[in-house]
Formats: sequence, C-alpha cells, structure tokens
Amino acid sequence: MIWITNQAVLWGASTWSVNQFFRDILADIAIAKINGFTPASITAYPVFRNPSTEFKVGTSLCRLGHPFHTIKATFDEASGGFSLDPGTLPIPRFPNDGILTRFAIKNSADGSRQVKFVETSTAGLRGQSGGPIFDKDARIYAIQSQTTSLPLGFTPTVRQGSREIVEHQFMHLGWGTHVQHCIDLMRANGVSFTMDPA
Repeated sequence: MIWITNQAVLWGASTWSVNQFFRDILADIAIAKINGFTPASITAYPVFRNPSTEFKVGTSLCRLGHPFHTIKATFDEASGGFSLDPGTLPIPRFPNDGILTRFAIKNSADGSRQVKFVETSTAGLRGQSGGPIFDKDARIYAIQSQTTSLPLGFTPTVRQGSREIVEHQFMHLGWGTHVQHCIDLMRANGVSFTMDPA
C-alpha cells in the first residue's frame, strides 16, 4: 500500500499561502484569501456576466482548465519541501467549446434552497473543475463544477468474437455553477469584482 505522507499546495507563488476559505457547498464553489498576494502583480482580472440579464440558450461558450498534464515533483526530506520537475511550469491551458443548452437546478436536502447550474453541450474534463466558462467577450457565465451523463435511450449490440456486448450510449454534458452564486459568495465576504454593465 502506498501512503501519501507529504503534500503541498501551490497558490500561484511559492511565498503565497492560504488560511481562510469561504464556501458554498450546495453551489460547489469556494473562494480563498491568499496571504502575500499583491493585486498589482496581476494585469487583468476576470469580468463576470451580469446575471440580471437573460442568458440565451445557444450562446457559444468556452471552458478553460488544465487537463492532460501531470505535475511531477520530488520531496526533499532535509528541507521539508518539494521541487517541481523541469518543464512542469507553466501548466498548459486547455480550452474546449460548447453551447449553453439549458439550466439545471439542485435543491438542498431540506428543500429550503435552490442552486442553478449552466449546462453546456460538452463535458468538463478532469482538470477543468473550478475553471471559468465564458463567452466570446471573456465574460464569465459559470465556474465548471461537474460533468453529468445522460442516457440516449438506445443500446446497440456489438459482437466481439463469440461474445455479444450491449453498449449503453450516453451524452456527457458540463455543469457550471451559475455566476449569480459566485457573485453572492463574493459579496457576502467583501471580495471586489468586476461585472459587465449590460
């Protein structure tokens, strides 16, 4: 059995750390306060889509994240720290496109609250969770949360040698936490953000 005995989280710079999180479990989102972060070190910040205006089904969207990349590191017992293998950084970004298909609703167990998700015609990939779903103007519509699989209702049969196999067909769709919930969480915790005026 292999045990994980040491772990570390890189928050963008080796000198940055996090000890404060704010989360919305039902909406599957969280924000963190990064200690040591200087806002001037970032030249551009995201713009959030105004949730008070209509989100139209059929809108072209893009999802961005970091799938298909393995982080390799070694742990140095003497220093108590990790070193990343050469070529690990920068982590390549991987976009995939889709369209806004509809909205999905998740209810709390006691029925007192509903959370809305933006559904996209393409699946979110492992490594894209927590990444933005945005339109052609780079306005964030949602934050990738999960992938759902819908049965298509037909099951073709294929033959492999003497075996007959029934293949169940599914369509994989992405669900992103609606920007309204992101804005609510930021406002509740005094986080500054930019929202488009339209």
